[in-house]
Amino acid sequence: MKYSWEEMYEMLADYIGVSDEALQVACAVGGCNEETMERVLFYFTGWRSFEGYLGELNEDDEEEED
Repeated sequence: MKYSWEEMYEMLADYIGVSDEALQVACAVGGCNEETMERVLFYFTGWRSFEGYLGELNEDDEEEED
């Protein structure tokens, strides 16, 4: 699934805990786009895509249920 930069921004803030100030700075420097949001994701998590990161989270949740 492809996410818009707005959806990525919200996920970074809500799920990863990136501050709004940090996201605003990233957007000011790199522009408000998918590439910038993926760079922020990589900086904070080491993951290069939201699909990979969210897939890993889902796998971890499934393992905890077993």
